[in-house]
Order: sequence, then structure tokens, then C-alpha cells
Amino acid sequence: MSKKPTGTSPVSPSVPVELVNESLTFTLQELCLRCGMEHQQLQQLVEFGTITPLARPRSGNKDWHFSADTLQLLAKAARMQQAFELDAAGLAISLELLDELQRTRRQVQKLRQLLAQHVPL
Repeated sequence: MSKKPTGTSPVSPSVPVELVNESLTFTLQELCLRCGMEHQQLQQLVEFGTITPLARPRSGNKDWHFSADTLQLLAKAARMQQAFELDAAGLAISLELLDELQRTRRQVQKLRQLLAQHVPL
């Protein structure tokens, strides 16, 4: 991690990840430890475009760094993997669909707000 808070313990998938400082970055190894996922699974999620390193160094994936948002996403992925026994491809598709659902819900909420401003009830 770039910045290490004092007195913290690894984040398991059952711990609220919102408590993680957004300015932190994590290596692939740290993500494996904190989310309980295997190195190969995370590499596959990178290949599928589900998670994206902050930068891809020339020396290989061992130096990849990821944002705190990635840790939150992987905590959700780990919960889904345990609950539904999904492989990396299933996780990638499921997470993409959940993201699309969240975007759609936000759009519907905005449209409802606009409608409420223009149509008296």
C-alpha cells in the first residue's frame, strides 16, 4: 500500500469496506490477502477488464497497484463468489450487470426528479 494507516487489520469480505481510506492503493498481493481471492482469479478479472490497475508497469503484473474502489468491488465479488460459486468469468459478467443496474437506477431517479419538477401531482 502507498499509505498505511496504523492499527488496521486485513479487510475480509464480511467487513464493511467503506472504512478503507480512498487514498490508499493496494498491490495485487494485498488485494488477494484482503479479499480472500486467489492471485489467478484477480489476474483473470484484470484480463476481463473487471478491475483495472492504476498503471501497468513494464516489469509485469507483480507491480500493479489498485485503488480503494477496487478493494470495495472485490469484497462484493468475494461475497458473490462464495454465495453463488462463480468462476472469474461469471464474476465479471455479474459485476458488469450489477454496475449497469446501478447506473439505470440512478438514471431513473434523476428522471423522476425532473418529472416531479415539471408535472404537478
